[in-house]
Amino acid sequence: MPGSGVLAGRSPRDEAQSSEVERAMNPRALEAWSKSFLAGQDAEIRAALLGDSRVVTYPAGAVVCRANDDYRVALIHSGRIRAAITSWDGREVTTRYMTVGQVTAVPAMLTHGAPASLHAVTASEVSVLNPDTFRR
Repeated sequence: MPGSGVLAGRSPRDEAQSSEVERAMNPRALEAWSKSFLAGQDAEIRAALLGDSRVVTYPAGAVVCRANDDYRVALIHSGRIRAAITSWDGREVTTRYMTVGQVTAVPAMLTHGAPASLHAVTASEVSVLNPDTFRR
């Protein structure tokens, strides 16, 4: 029946390939995705973003990224990550704490950088998302 697939216009072969991709994904990444603001997106978008990501583990106390150096758009699988902004005179203020299912650095990704840093408060596992894939 036309249009009865997961996404209208997809062939059974496309759906089988999509199922293969999903089986290959990190189960913790899929669980975190289901708790994120991205949960309502199509399976095709999930496959593109998670398929183009890499899983990274940070020990407690690790710097995930430094202000203005780089930024990590990451879907948190486990742990707790602190976001902080550093003022021009070196003072730092915590802006938020993030846990499972939250995505880090979305504003930095959209503006191509920000004066924010990320720190692992506890041992944390994340999927580091490719910002170029995310923007598409």
